[in-house]
Amino acid sequence: MTTFQITQLTEEHLPRLVYLMSKAYPGLKIITEKDREFRVELHRNMMRNADDVHYFGYFRDDELLGGYALFDFVMTLFDQPITVGGIGMVCVDLLHKKEQIAKEMLSHYLHHYREQGVQIAALYPFRPDFYKKMGFGYGTKNNQYRIKPANLPKGPSKANVRELSKDHLSEITDCYHRYVEKTHGMMRRNKVSAESLFKMEQRNFIGVYQDGVLRGYLWYVFENIDPTHNTMRNNIIVEQMIYENPAALSEMLTFLHSQADQIETVVFSTQDENFHYLLSDPRDGSDKLIPFISHQSNTAGVGLMYRVLDIKGLFETLSRRGHDFGGQTLRVLLTVRDSFLPENDGQVTLDVQQGQVQVAAQDSEYDVELRLDIADLSSLVMGAVDLKSLVRLGVASLSDDAHLGAVHKMFRVDQKPMCLTAF
Repeated sequence: MTTFQITQLTEEHLPRLVYLMSKAYPGLKIITEKDREFRVELHRNMMRNADDVHYFGYFRDDELLGGYALFDFVMTLFDQPITVGGIGMVCVDLLHKKEQIAKEMLSHYLHHYREQGVQIAALYPFRPDFYKKMGFGYGTKNNQYRIKPANLPKGPSKANVRELSKDHLSEITDCYHRYVEKTHGMMRRNKVSAESLFKMEQRNFIGVYQDGVLRGYLWYVFENIDPTHNTMRNNIIVEQMIYENPAALSEMLTFLHSQADQIETVVFSTQDENFHYLLSDPRDGSDKLIPFISHQSNTAGVGLMYRVLDIKGLFETLSRRGHDFGGQTLRVLLTVRDSFLPENDGQVTLDVQQGQVQVAAQDSEYDVELRLDIADLSSLVMGAVDLKSLVRLGVASLSDDAHLGAVHKMFRVDQKPMCLTAF
């Protein structure tokens, strides 16, 4: 029987880890010795200075065959902070693929956080189907818009727009964290991540000041459309845009609108499903029609996925924090399938009184039973999907449809989760 060990990595393991990453993620273009040295130094800096990032490796006969990083994120869940366990940089030696290494590393990741009392995990999937089988549910879709600058709203002024530099880093971080505190799903940024913002020289930053306080910012890069024949044809790629109020948003969009004489397209990636209401023309320039007579406005993709690690523990936490489950009063038996984390499989009874939840004793009476998979419960709890949709699609089922409206309201959120943290 093959034995293995998963242990925390040290700096001496970084060259081997970077080698594994270079093969697992060829898109990172870790090709030359200089590339490898750069990556090793980047992760060495993270190891030394980010106490919320932890590197682990899968060893067999003392050989490192796989690795990954775990992230102790602080996420705003509805309106309060909660610790969330993230995983990234998952890599396996190409000679040892299909040997259950990734499965063992993911199992360690989930148990690592569950044993610490963390109740939610999150990741960006290299393949959504792979992680859905492990109990991760889909989060909010990411939408990419390609908009002509003239189709962005032109506000009354952009007088408060200023160019930002690394000297404004603390103000940018403060603005970002104020936004995080008010936005469901957003995660705080650690010191190392914040300092990395200005390490890419091609990034440009602008911000909007109101009464001396930075209330919005965006960073962008230029994209040359035809570098061989015409260096004057460029797009702007907006990599991140944060705004605390509509006035700050208006000034930044006015700034982008004013670039129409030199910029062909402004590219936005956003999880705001209502973004197209800003635009005088939401079409992406392709002139494609999607049946039935719908103009193509954007492309969309599945991004961040979430997983509840401890169903009972999460609802007990929400109970202590006084989260309002839609003002409803009823008892719901959750019957949840979780084959990858068996200790999370089974039933939990929720006693909801005027929106306040308590986890009832086992075998308590209930009004309605809700049956679903852990992946779909995770998406439902996060508010990425609503219950009526899950029932309509046959993904979840209720023992009595007369209670559908009440259970739907229990889990309904005002805004789907948003996240701008890459890991």
